[in-house]
Amino acid sequence: MKRLAFYLAFITLSLNIQAQESQQRVKELEAKIQSLQAQIDEYQKALNIKNAPNYKMFENIKFSIESVEGNEDTGEVIVTIKGYNNGPDNKIFVEKETIIDNSGRAYKGRDCSVNNGNYSGTFYKDTPGSIKITFTKVENSPSRFSNLILKIKSIEHLYDPQEIKFRDIPVTWK
Repeated sequence: MKRLAFYLAFITLSLNIQAQESQQRVKELEAKIQSLQAQIDEYQKALNIKNAPNYKMFENIKFSIESVEGNEDTGEVIVTIKGYNNGPDNKIFVEKETIIDNSGRAYKGRDCSVNNGNYSGTFYKDTPGSIKITFTKVENSPSRFSNLILKIKSIEHLYDPQEIKFRDIPVTWK
């Protein structure tokens, strides 16, 4: 009888320990699931971005962001935008450039090169060109910028500048 009571107590204790271990494992798995769900949400957002148009048109020039590279040590970010002109030769002027991080901090461009010209340059018919903008003192090395806003005008519309906005822009930090 004492042995039976001992075995029942031993089995009960074993089952309690297993139940506690199982509850702990369930909590660990739930935390892991939440972490994986956050990653899935981030990947889904990235996939939606890739499906969205990644170019903007301005007077027959198709602009797209080629790269956004940041230097973590200096806080400098260089944005390279490619442009391809499907129309006649067109001289454009970049009047203002602003990039906004996901926290809402806005940074104004320090330097802008349009086809190697300082803030202006000509996009020739059927010839690729580029705009390169440098932003300084970017804080906290954000992984993405929510907006890049360019205020530009052309030789034909000097008094009518327009805004081109790119959204949700990934950054590569080095």
